[in-house]
Order: sequence, then structure tokens, then C-alpha cells
Amino acid sequence: MEQKKVGFGIIGLGLISNRFASVLNTCDRARLAAVAARSQERADAFAKEHQAEKAYGSYQELMEDPAVDIVYIGLTHNFHYEVAKQCILHGKAVLCEKPFFLTKAEAEEVISLARENKVLLMEAMWTRCLPVTLKTKEWIRQGKIGSVKYMDAQFSFHVKYDLKNRLYNPDLAGGALYDAGVYPLEYATGIMERLPVAMQSMHTSTPNGLDSFDVITMQFADGAIASLVCGISLNTNLDAGIYGPDGHIIVRDFIRGKQCELYDDENNLIETFTETAEDGFIYQIEHIIDLYRSGKLESPYIPHKDTIDCAGLFDQLQADWSK
Repeated sequence: MEQKKVGFGIIGLGLISNRFASVLNTCDRARLAAVAARSQERADAFAKEHQAEKAYGSYQELMEDPAVDIVYIGLTHNFHYEVAKQCILHGKAVLCEKPFFLTKAEAEEVISLARENKVLLMEAMWTRCLPVTLKTKEWIRQGKIGSVKYMDAQFSFHVKYDLKNRLYNPDLAGGALYDAGVYPLEYATGIMERLPVAMQSMHTSTPNGLDSFDVITMQFADGAIASLVCGISLNTNLDAGIYGPDGHIIVRDFIRGKQCELYDDENNLIETFTETAEDGFIYQIEHIIDLYRSGKLESPYIPHKDTIDCAGLFDQLQADWSK
């Protein structure tokens, strides 16, 4: 007997939600049950473009819709905490754009609420669901490069300084760390599978006091070091490198994760793994459907602890920069 399609609802209908909806509509196990914006007109237009079954002019209406199984939150970062809480209290599974939370206290509160209400909760750190990321971790677990001693990852892009842009708006949790930094931070903790014991950083600021380019160095208990870069004022190379005594791995454009390469200690290419999906969002969609159907409350790829830990790193960095 064919399983019923999982009904997704989308709250917040900006650019990232347009991308999510487009990819969702290619998944034969899902349907776009409803979308919601603060204006009915905007919701109607989005629903028409992406063939959503219903359109709501309030978030509350979508949360109350029994046809919605999983809510994707595509709002700006500052709204994640409150909207996620309301979805949980309505019994809806939640897939929320990263960074899920701005502080560790927010993360702990909402994750505790989800556990109490037995609701599936997952940060949309889609890079962790990519086959290239999973292959990279497999090579590391297999000891192909020995124990990781050093890694580097950069995610920085250039957006012209404009106070009308959400990236430069402090009221919308703008700045490089929240928008770009979450990627290398969670990539590093995902590869190392632990938190650093020491962290140092430097950053440059926008005219209105937000961070625009950040360099973060982490050291782990075994001495391994991670060098991370994020920014909204410069374009940088997006390849990540992971190095051990027996070789290294290069992940081409680690954000999108189309290819990873395994090298030996003499820099000879040993193996290449390539992925050809048109858009990597499909893997997080398929993953959360699997979790929902199996009754799981947490992703093994993006565990709650890692979401909490990343928010704790935000706290530490912001505290350092405010001194």
C-alpha cells in the first residue's frame, strides 16, 4: 500500500522559501499543503507560483491546519525562536532555517519544549545531509587520512552595504556570523564531532556595528585545529580542507557539496566522489520525511546537541566582540 504524502507547510515566504518550495515539489513523497505570510495577498501569490494547496494570511492558521505535518520556517533569524515554540505547541514537526537560534538559552528552551511534547525538531543545516558530507565523514571514520589534525572552511560572499538589506539590519539579526558563520561553525563541529576547548577570533565591522568579516580559530582537546572564515563583505574560496598524517580530503564548495577528493600523504589523488542532484535541498527534505515517518524526534545528522552547541559558540563570540 502506497504511503500518504507528507504535508509540508511553509511559514515565511522569502527567497529561501521559494527555493525550498521548488525543491519540495520535486519530491514524490511530499506535498505542499499550505503556505503562510503576514499578508493574504503575498501568501496567495506564493501559493499560485508553487502550487500550494492552501494559502493563509496568518501563521496561526497554518499551525492549526490538520493537513500540515511538518512546518518549514523560512523567516529571518530573529523570528525562529518564537514561531518554532508556537509550532511545537500545535504539535507540528519543525524544520527551521539555520541558524535555528541566536543564543544557547533559546536553543535549550525550545529543544526541551519539543522533547516534552514529543515533536520532531530539526535545524535545516542541509549541508550535513549531502552525500558528499556523508562520504567525507565515512573516509574519516575509516581512517583514510588518519586522525584529523587540521581543517579549514570558508563561507564569505559580498553584498553591498545597504541598511535596507536584512544582512545589515541589527533588528533582523544581521551580520556575517549568523548568516554565513553558521555554515563553517557547524561544518567544523560536525567533522570533529565535538566542541573546541579553545577559540579565538578577529572580525571587521560594518558602519552600524555588525560583524562583516570574521576569522575564527578553534583548538580541540587532542590538539587538532580548525581555521574558519565567514563574511558578507568579501568573496572567498568555498572549498574545505581536512588534513591528517596519512592524507587529506578536499571538499569542493563545501556549502553545496558536489564533489570530495581523497589524497594520500604525498598529495596523490586516490578517490573522487561526485554527486549530481540539481539542488542539495532535496536531501534534507527526504531525511526529515524519513524521520517523521519513523516517529523519530531528532536527526542523527543534525542532533539537538549540535544546534545547542553552535548557539553557545555564537554566545561566546558575541561576548568576546562586545568587550
